[in-house]
Amino acid sequence: MNFRGLFEHLSTMAADPLLLAPLDDVALSEETVCALRAKNVLDALLFRFTADLDKRGVAKTLGADSTAELLQSVQVSPAVAHRYVRVGRALGSIPTVAAYAVDGTLSGEHVDAIVKGLHHIDRRDPDLSETDRDDCVRGLLTEARISTPAAVIERAHEMAIA
Repeated sequence: MNFRGLFEHLSTMAADPLLLAPLDDVALSEETVCALRAKNVLDALLFRFTADLDKRGVAKTLGADSTAELLQSVQVSPAVAHRYVRVGRALGSIPTVAAYAVDGTLSGEHVDAIVKGLHHIDRRDPDLSETDRDDCVRGLLTEARISTPAAVIERAHEMAIA
């Protein structure tokens, strides 16, 4: 793994004032979509890294009270740090969602909405069968692929009531 080299390459690209100059509108649009999907993949990596940091207790070893606090010490906002921890802890139990995260299809915000939605459903119905929970996961994934994170949460609330 060489994220330092990747970071340096991306940083150089981002600083290049001529990066976008030769692109026509279609190419600019395509490059923007690719960059957004790459951001989504980086979020998926960060969810995994954060889950491992959390499982290993690295924050305590480095003098932080929590994994979220450790992330905040490197300028991650509190809300985003808590999202990385929450989603990182949850993705291992929802591999279908993890698969959509790693291919860049879903944003970190959409993945988080699914995690929050499933948590809400689980709280409302702790005896939910595995089959019914899988149906909820599929429904929330479908909603996430066509709508906003807020709509995913709303759909989860509807599922929890039904």
